[in-house]
Amino acid sequence: MNENRPSLRLVGLHYVRRASICTALLCAGAAWAQPAPDAAETQAATEHVEELIVTATKQTTYLQNTPLALSLFDAQRLEAGRIDQALELQQSVPNMLFSNEQFALSQLSIRGIGRNAVGVSADSGTAIHYDGAYLQYSTLLESEFYDLERIEVLRGPQGTLYGRNTTAGVINLLPARAQQALDAEIDIGLGTFDSRSLRGHLNVPVTETLAMRVAGMSLNQDGYTRNERTNNRIDDRDLWSARLSLAWRPGDRTEIHLSAQRYHEDSARMRTNKQACVRDERDFPFNQGCLPGQPVDAVGVPNSQGTLSGLLPSLVDLSGGAVPGGLHLLSPGVDAFEDSHVPRDLRRVYADYDPQFAVEEDLLVANLQHQQGTLTYEAVASWQRIDYRASTDFDWAVPTLRSTPDIPGLTDSTGRLSTPQDPTVSGFPFLRQTETSAYQGDTLSLETRLRSSYDGPLNFLAGLFLLDHETRDTHYDVHSNGLAFAAMTDFADDGAPIGFFRSDARSYELDTWALFGELYYDLRSDRRLTLGLRYSEERKRLEDRQTLLNTPGLPEVPGVSNRPFLTHTYETPFSAFGVTDPRFHGFGTTDAATGEVNNPVPSYNRRSGDWSAMTGRVGLEQDLDLAWTDQTLIYGLLSRSYKSGGLNPASETGAFSDTFEPEFINAVEFGSRNRLGADRDAGATELNLAWFFYDYEDLQVTRIIDRTSVNENVDARIQGLELELDMPLFAGLRLDLTGAWLDTRIRSGRSLDPANPTAGDPGWTLVKNTSGDAFVIPTPGSGQTFDDAQCGTTLSCATVFTVNPTSPSDPAAAGADTPTVQVPVGLNQSLSGNELPNAPRYSINLGLSWQLALPAGHRLLSRVDYYQQDAFYYRIYNSRQDRIDGWDRINLNVTLSDRDDQWSVQAFVKNLANKNHITGAFLADATVGNYTNLFLLDPRTMGLRLKYRL
Repeated sequence: MNENRPSLRLVGLHYVRRASICTALLCAGAAWAQPAPDAAETQAATEHVEELIVTATKQTTYLQNTPLALSLFDAQRLEAGRIDQALELQQSVPNMLFSNEQFALSQLSIRGIGRNAVGVSADSGTAIHYDGAYLQYSTLLESEFYDLERIEVLRGPQGTLYGRNTTAGVINLLPARAQQALDAEIDIGLGTFDSRSLRGHLNVPVTETLAMRVAGMSLNQDGYTRNERTNNRIDDRDLWSARLSLAWRPGDRTEIHLSAQRYHEDSARMRTNKQACVRDERDFPFNQGCLPGQPVDAVGVPNSQGTLSGLLPSLVDLSGGAVPGGLHLLSPGVDAFEDSHVPRDLRRVYADYDPQFAVEEDLLVANLQHQQGTLTYEAVASWQRIDYRASTDFDWAVPTLRSTPDIPGLTDSTGRLSTPQDPTVSGFPFLRQTETSAYQGDTLSLETRLRSSYDGPLNFLAGLFLLDHETRDTHYDVHSNGLAFAAMTDFADDGAPIGFFRSDARSYELDTWALFGELYYDLRSDRRLTLGLRYSEERKRLEDRQTLLNTPGLPEVPGVSNRPFLTHTYETPFSAFGVTDPRFHGFGTTDAATGEVNNPVPSYNRRSGDWSAMTGRVGLEQDLDLAWTDQTLIYGLLSRSYKSGGLNPASETGAFSDTFEPEFINAVEFGSRNRLGADRDAGATELNLAWFFYDYEDLQVTRIIDRTSVNENVDARIQGLELELDMPLFAGLRLDLTGAWLDTRIRSGRSLDPANPTAGDPGWTLVKNTSGDAFVIPTPGSGQTFDDAQCGTTLSCATVFTVNPTSPSDPAAAGADTPTVQVPVGLNQSLSGNELPNAPRYSINLGLSWQLALPAGHRLLSRVDYYQQDAFYYRIYNSRQDRIDGWDRINLNVTLSDRDDQWSVQAFVKNLANKNHITGAFLADATVGNYTNLFLLDPRTMGLRLKYRL
């Protein structure tokens, strides 16, 4: 072994690189009564008191001795920087991006890799671990941090040490554990937006072998956004969380830690903050709702004539031709939102419906560590349950065009529409639309590990990972009285129809297991080789369906599309523009012989997929003796990592592939961790550098088309540089700096951009049918033609029926003999050279902290953080409307504390300039007008925090 390098030895139940490490850990020697360390160990502890401890490699090491790209936030750093949630954590981690997400809770990317696929079976590339347990889904990144020992953020593939899906990295959230000492703390906060927060913990030794810790937090805060119609503040927070932890040491060689946590939120949190759109002024059928290629921050609402819920009420003639010009619920050819009030301020909306947001999460985690000689056995078991439901206004506007009054059986004298098929949107004299996202999930996981501490050069770590996950009743609904009206009028004789859209996953099951491990070999006293290997198997099972204006009373015909077919025909609006081909008529195509309708509720589609892979890692680390550093570690890593494929969400036409492929990443990384000036009075400087290169095969991406998410695969390459610096300037003043540069490129792939199906080619014209679907047709006079041979190459196509595929009166006529035809839905574009989503080219965080000694031993700590990131794209098409501008943010805080840190008072300001920066976006389907949902950074908040420790 290297005499200059700290040796590995056992202290309590943890392997460490220095004898003094136990003085800094919540390990057996620190958490339980032990003999006092000898003088040499005490001296070592004093010399290295500033060094930070991590368990990122499933061993206990000092941060600067860990050969990984790793950022650490202990309790002191979290408090000093007022890092209360993941949105603030990202600003101190190189190449990390965090934002809200359209259908779930959050979007997290590290080094340009995140969760770019959409669907219940799509996985994140960043694994979230809580107290050592892998979490399939979690609210931990949306809630407030409390009573944490530390947070570790690992960047780069970590599959040979962690549960699953670590192509981007890992976030370890490590709560404070129960200890053998009486300890209590309370933290009270007051702030702007009438914010009131409470945090605290109580740690009690129950017996000589058992300790208990209770911790909790609550936050009540008025909303960041004003709804000018209801005059309510929305996007508020009303949440709490509580945790009970037990630590039991039945013997000198065994520790058991148990924790139970509950999270509850019932608020008006906004899943989406604003809607962007530049209104399309063209007439139907050429109206898209929103024009493509416009700036992402151009707030507005789609032209209702480009949306399904606006088209149907204006096309259905309730008089059956008996009234000249027809009798329509909404005026034909008129935009119901034409004069609607849409506030330009990103923090103001005008909506008839305030959002609702409710989450409950229960989490149980058990940790076991047992030492037997030179072997240590560890096990982590967890159970998690989440119940999530969020509802919001779908269009973030109130239409100015009212319903036609006095239509017998439908409206009253004020135009209020009665839609018993969907009572949630009944009783309004205008187009009313809401959306709901919900799921329930249970997860069981178990990870066991065996590691050695032999005196020789060879050691190992071996592990087994098991996970059983089930999600129930996952659905995304769009409720609209326009849809309910169409269903009610066209299916009046066929039972009670479903008057809304739903993407419904009744059940999703995930079963996975993996064997993993690493060998560690000391090539010589200052050089170490790591070899890692992993084998994974996954099985995913999904039962789902998509419904739109469907009729439960009608039979389903196997193999036949459940696309709605209305009784009314709409050939005339198309013929007026020269669009005579019936394939484009959408809902207008009915059974020519009988005129009957069949639009049954489909049965759940049962699908499954299996994936397996062997991956691994090779690492080499070297200690260097340099004249200008006190300690230098360089390392190189060569990794192959993997994320399983998945099952695409249901499509009413079934026109897209059931599955998408797994991801594989070949990664190269070189890094250096350095410590300088350890003997200086002001403290040591730490400088860490990393360079990485990724060759990505089948990176999962998505597009929203045909009222569903279609996940696809592209090849990409990624490279980047990262810097972390912590440096004393002079006594009391320190500078910390994180910087990142990222270069991402798609190497190959072609895809249709749903926002711009013609790709700017004048030879093609976009049209919409009465289903709200977007198609392209050859522009008259352009000489352009279409045939089936173009599908899959130049064009992306869908298969549609030319007549109603079945009718209740003659089901035998349905099925394979029903005429179908290929319809071009857009031009495929080359993606080669485009940047990946959520990958700013650079980001930087500069922090200055100054500690000033005051009389009577009091201390004043001041800190300022400045963060800036470059522009990035939120979609793979890299169009003008995909570009989100770069942004910056300044945070300030001042903390006054006494000599013994028994009490402290902190004043803070976050987002000093009060800038409403956009952190992410999502493009909606053509059916609803191709609008863009925006997600925003929190506005300026200020407050005071008072903390008292017993």
